[in-house]
Amino acid sequence: MLYAATLSTILAFVAMSVEATPAPPTPPASFPIATLDISAISNTTRAEGGPRSDATLSPEIAAYLYLYEGSDCSGTYSYTNLGGIQANECTQNNPFVSAIIQQIAPSPTPYEVVVGPRQCPEVVALPGVGTCYNLSGAIFEAYAVITAN
Repeated sequence: MLYAATLSTILAFVAMSVEATPAPPTPPASFPIATLDISAISNTTRAEGGPRSDATLSPEIAAYLYLYEGSDCSGTYSYTNLGGIQANECTQNNPFVSAIIQQIAPSPTPYEVVVGPRQCPEVVALPGVGTCYNLSGAIFEAYAVITAN
């Protein structure tokens, strides 16, 4: 009897510990393509030491950043859910040559997504959502989400 009570307690604990893992997002299938050259763009930010961390983005932000190893947002990619990540923090990534932001729902917080070389000595903003940006002028290995605050 004690064994049955202990087993049911363990099973109840395990059932509470298991959470449903959301399915990974599907990257956008069709999109316009543009080019950003970090060495020729006036919206390049030079940040001493890179963007600084000071806030966490709202988990209500329903947007993903896809970083592709191939041009025209093709080939192998990594993605980041922008909701709940640390704002104003330079995040390292494998090298990428194109990027796209997929916004699932309107954002409750103004923010911009920037990309740049390792450790973000300079960054360039991705100016729009739903457009693939081929990136040039540097080896891109980092990104950050900059808040208006």
